[in-house]
Amino acid sequence: MDTNTNATRRFVVPPAVLSTASHELRGPLGVARGHLRLLAQDEGVDPRIAKAVGDASRALDRMTGLLDELSRYAQWARGESGIAPARASLREVLTQAAARAVSAAGGGGLTAEIRSSADVVAEVDLQRLAEACASLVIAVARAHAGAPAVSLAVSGTSRGAILRIEPLPMVRGRLETRPPDLGRGGMGLAVPFADLVTRAHRGVLTEQWSADTWYGYRVRLPGPA
Repeated sequence: MDTNTNATRRFVVPPAVLSTASHELRGPLGVARGHLRLLAQDEGVDPRIAKAVGDASRALDRMTGLLDELSRYAQWARGESGIAPARASLREVLTQAAARAVSAAGGGGLTAEIRSSADVVAEVDLQRLAEACASLVIAVARAHAGAPAVSLAVSGTSRGAILRIEPLPMVRGRLETRPPDLGRGGMGLAVPFADLVTRAHRGVLTEQWSADTWYGYRVRLPGPA
Protein backbone atom coordinates (compact mmCIF):
# COMPACT_ATOMS: atom_id res chain seq x y z
CA MET A 1 0.00 0.00 0.00
CA ASP A 2 1.38 3.37 -1.00
CA THR A 3 1.64 5.57 2.07
CA ASN A 4 3.14 8.51 0.20
CA THR A 5 1.21 11.62 1.22
CA ASN A 6 2.52 13.77 -1.62
CA ALA A 7 -0.73 13.26 -3.52
CA THR A 8 -2.56 15.28 -0.90
CA ARG A 9 0.06 17.98 -0.60
CA ARG A 10 -1.26 21.48 -1.20
CA PHE A 11 0.44 23.30 -4.04
CA VAL A 12 0.45 27.09 -4.13
CA VAL A 13 0.51 28.82 -7.53
CA PRO A 14 3.25 31.50 -7.57
CA PRO A 15 1.89 35.06 -7.94
CA ALA A 16 4.00 35.56 -11.08
CA VAL A 17 2.15 32.68 -12.76
CA LEU A 18 -1.19 34.23 -11.83
CA SER A 19 -0.13 37.57 -13.32
CA THR A 20 1.08 35.92 -16.53
CA ALA A 21 -2.13 33.91 -16.92
CA SER A 22 -4.22 37.05 -16.42
CA HIS A 23 -2.20 38.97 -19.00
CA GLU A 24 -2.18 36.20 -21.62
CA LEU A 25 -5.92 35.57 -21.37
CA ARG A 26 -6.84 39.20 -22.04
CA GLY A 27 -5.69 38.98 -25.67
CA PRO A 28 -8.05 36.23 -26.88
CA LEU A 29 -10.87 37.63 -24.75
CA GLY A 30 -10.44 41.00 -26.43
CA VAL A 31 -10.67 39.39 -29.88
CA ALA A 32 -13.85 37.52 -28.91
CA ARG A 33 -15.45 40.66 -27.49
CA GLY A 34 -14.62 42.59 -30.67
CA HIS A 35 -16.34 40.02 -32.88
CA LEU A 36 -19.37 39.92 -30.60
CA ARG A 37 -19.71 43.70 -30.81
CA LEU A 38 -19.77 43.46 -34.61
CA LEU A 39 -22.48 40.80 -34.48
CA ALA A 40 -24.50 42.87 -32.01
CA GLN A 41 -24.55 45.76 -34.49
CA ASP A 42 -26.22 43.62 -37.18
CA GLU A 43 -29.91 44.58 -36.96
CA GLY A 44 -30.99 41.83 -39.34
CA VAL A 45 -29.60 38.93 -37.32
CA ASP A 46 -31.87 36.06 -36.28
CA PRO A 47 -33.35 36.69 -32.76
CA ARG A 48 -31.90 33.41 -31.49
CA ILE A 49 -28.44 34.46 -32.61
CA ALA A 50 -28.94 37.91 -31.08
CA LYS A 51 -29.80 36.26 -27.75
CA ALA A 52 -26.76 34.00 -27.98
CA VAL A 53 -24.54 37.03 -28.70
CA GLY A 54 -25.95 38.82 -25.66
CA ASP A 55 -25.41 35.80 -23.42
CA ALA A 56 -21.85 35.37 -24.69
CA SER A 57 -21.10 39.07 -24.19
CA ARG A 58 -22.25 38.93 -20.57
CA ALA A 59 -20.15 35.81 -20.00
CA LEU A 60 -17.08 37.54 -21.41
CA ASP A 61 -17.73 40.57 -19.20
CA ARG A 62 -17.79 38.21 -16.21
CA MET A 63 -14.52 36.60 -17.32
CA THR A 64 -12.91 40.02 -17.72
CA GLY A 65 -14.00 40.89 -14.19
CA LEU A 66 -12.46 37.66 -12.92
CA LEU A 67 -9.18 38.54 -14.63
CA ASP A 68 -9.22 41.92 -12.88
CA GLU A 69 -9.69 40.08 -9.58
CA LEU A 70 -6.85 37.70 -10.48
CA SER A 71 -4.45 40.59 -11.19
CA ARG A 72 -5.38 42.33 -7.95
CA TYR A 73 -4.97 39.10 -5.95
CA ALA A 74 -1.57 38.38 -7.54
CA GLN A 75 -0.40 41.89 -6.71
CA TRP A 76 -1.32 41.46 -3.05
CA ALA A 77 0.18 37.96 -2.93
CA ARG A 78 3.49 39.41 -4.16
CA GLY A 79 3.39 41.90 -1.30
CA GLU A 80 3.26 44.89 -3.67
CA SER A 81 0.20 46.52 -2.06
CA GLY A 82 1.43 47.31 1.39
CA ILE A 83 -1.03 49.02 3.69
CA ALA A 84 -0.56 52.42 5.31
CA PRO A 85 -2.51 52.35 8.58
CA ALA A 86 -3.86 55.55 10.11
CA ARG A 87 -6.63 56.39 12.56
CA ALA A 88 -9.90 56.06 10.66
CA SER A 89 -13.59 55.58 11.31
CA LEU A 90 -14.67 52.01 10.63
CA ARG A 91 -18.16 53.27 9.87
CA GLU A 92 -16.60 55.31 7.07
CA VAL A 93 -14.81 52.14 5.89
CA LEU A 94 -18.18 50.39 5.58
CA THR A 95 -19.82 53.42 3.97
CA GLN A 96 -17.18 53.45 1.26
CA ALA A 97 -17.39 49.65 0.90
CA ALA A 98 -21.14 49.86 0.36
CA ALA A 99 -20.73 52.56 -2.29
CA ARG A 100 -17.99 50.62 -4.09
CA ALA A 101 -20.03 47.40 -4.13
CA VAL A 102 -23.20 49.04 -5.43
CA SER A 103 -21.19 50.82 -8.14
CA ALA A 104 -19.46 47.57 -9.15
CA ALA A 105 -22.85 45.83 -9.39
CA GLY A 106 -23.68 48.22 -12.22
CA GLY A 107 -27.39 48.53 -11.57
CA GLY A 108 -27.86 44.86 -10.79
CA GLY A 109 -30.31 45.60 -7.99
CA LEU A 110 -27.78 45.37 -5.14
CA THR A 111 -28.52 47.45 -2.05
CA ALA A 112 -26.01 47.77 0.80
CA GLU A 113 -27.18 49.30 4.08
CA ILE A 114 -25.14 50.53 7.02
CA ARG A 115 -27.12 49.27 9.99
CA SER A 116 -24.90 50.40 12.84
CA SER A 117 -24.54 53.87 14.34
CA ALA A 118 -21.32 52.96 16.12
CA ASP A 119 -18.31 55.07 15.15
CA VAL A 120 -15.40 52.86 16.16
CA VAL A 121 -11.97 54.29 15.35
CA ALA A 122 -9.04 51.99 14.53
CA GLU A 123 -5.60 52.01 12.93
CA VAL A 124 -6.40 50.81 9.40
CA ASP A 125 -5.75 51.62 5.77
CA LEU A 126 -9.22 53.02 5.06
CA GLN A 127 -9.14 52.61 1.27
CA ARG A 128 -7.63 49.11 1.29
CA LEU A 129 -10.00 47.82 3.94
CA ALA A 130 -12.99 49.40 2.21
CA GLU A 131 -11.98 47.63 -1.01
CA ALA A 132 -11.79 44.29 0.81
CA CYS A 133 -15.17 44.80 2.50
CA ALA A 134 -16.70 45.74 -0.85
CA SER A 135 -15.48 42.38 -2.17
CA LEU A 136 -17.26 40.64 0.70
CA VAL A 137 -20.47 42.59 0.03
CA ILE A 138 -20.39 41.42 -3.58
CA ALA A 139 -19.69 37.83 -2.49
CA VAL A 140 -22.70 37.87 -0.15
CA ALA A 141 -24.89 39.37 -2.86
CA ARG A 142 -23.82 36.68 -5.34
CA ALA A 143 -24.60 33.92 -2.86
CA HIS A 144 -28.05 35.38 -2.15
CA ALA A 145 -28.98 36.38 -5.68
CA GLY A 146 -32.69 36.11 -4.95
CA ALA A 147 -32.52 38.97 -2.44
CA PRO A 148 -29.33 40.98 -3.03
CA ALA A 149 -29.64 43.24 0.02
CA VAL A 150 -26.62 43.32 2.31
CA SER A 151 -26.15 44.71 5.82
CA LEU A 152 -22.87 46.19 7.04
CA ALA A 153 -22.28 46.83 10.75
CA VAL A 154 -19.39 47.63 13.08
CA SER A 155 -19.00 47.12 16.80
CA GLY A 156 -16.19 47.68 19.26
CA THR A 157 -14.85 45.09 21.69
CA SER A 158 -12.27 45.11 24.45
CA ARG A 159 -9.87 43.42 22.03
CA GLY A 160 -10.53 45.50 18.92
CA ALA A 161 -13.41 45.77 16.48
CA ILE A 162 -15.73 43.54 14.49
CA LEU A 163 -17.13 44.27 11.03
CA ARG A 164 -20.14 42.17 9.98
CA ILE A 165 -21.33 41.77 6.41
CA GLU A 166 -24.59 39.84 6.22
CA PRO A 167 -27.54 39.31 3.87
CA LEU A 168 -30.89 40.88 4.72
CA PRO A 169 -33.23 40.07 6.37
CA MET A 170 -31.03 39.50 9.40
CA VAL A 171 -30.98 36.23 11.34
CA ARG A 172 -31.99 36.40 14.98
CA GLY A 173 -29.96 34.61 17.62
CA ARG A 174 -26.32 33.63 18.01
CA LEU A 175 -24.21 33.00 14.92
CA GLU A 176 -21.35 30.51 14.88
CA THR A 177 -18.07 31.53 13.25
CA ARG A 178 -16.01 29.21 11.07
CA PRO A 179 -12.89 29.57 8.89
CA PRO A 180 -13.76 30.97 5.45
CA ASP A 181 -14.19 28.68 2.47
CA LEU A 182 -11.80 30.45 0.07
CA GLY A 183 -12.79 28.16 -2.80
CA ARG A 184 -16.58 28.51 -2.66
CA GLY A 185 -17.90 28.46 -6.21
CA GLY A 186 -19.46 31.50 -7.85
CA MET A 187 -17.57 34.12 -5.85
CA GLY A 188 -14.40 34.50 -7.87
CA LEU A 189 -11.43 35.75 -5.87
CA ALA A 190 -13.42 38.21 -3.77
CA VAL A 191 -13.07 36.24 -0.55
CA PRO A 192 -9.39 35.20 -0.95
CA PHE A 193 -8.56 38.85 -1.66
CA ALA A 194 -10.48 40.03 1.40
CA ASP A 195 -8.68 37.39 3.48
CA LEU A 196 -5.28 38.71 2.31
CA VAL A 197 -6.21 42.30 3.21
CA THR A 198 -7.62 41.25 6.60
CA ARG A 199 -4.45 39.36 7.48
CA ALA A 200 -2.37 42.37 6.38
CA HIS A 201 -4.26 44.31 9.07
CA ARG A 202 -3.41 41.57 11.63
CA GLY A 203 -7.08 40.61 11.58
CA VAL A 204 -9.08 37.43 11.06
CA LEU A 205 -11.79 36.78 8.49
CA THR A 206 -14.43 34.19 9.37
CA GLU A 207 -17.75 33.02 8.00
CA GLN A 208 -20.96 33.23 10.01
CA TRP A 209 -23.31 30.26 10.25
CA SER A 210 -26.80 29.81 11.64
CA ALA A 211 -27.25 26.05 12.09
CA ASP A 212 -26.32 24.64 8.65
CA THR A 213 -26.90 27.90 6.78
CA TRP A 214 -23.99 30.08 5.71
CA TYR A 215 -24.67 33.68 6.65
CA GLY A 216 -22.10 36.23 5.57
CA TYR A 217 -18.73 37.28 6.98
CA ARG A 218 -17.09 38.72 10.07
CA VAL A 219 -13.85 40.68 10.04
CA ARG A 220 -12.19 40.87 13.47
CA LEU A 221 -9.56 43.59 13.77
CA PRO A 222 -7.11 43.79 16.69
CA GLY A 223 -6.91 46.60 19.19
CA PRO A 224 -3.92 48.96 19.38
CA ALA A 225 -0.59 47.14 19.38
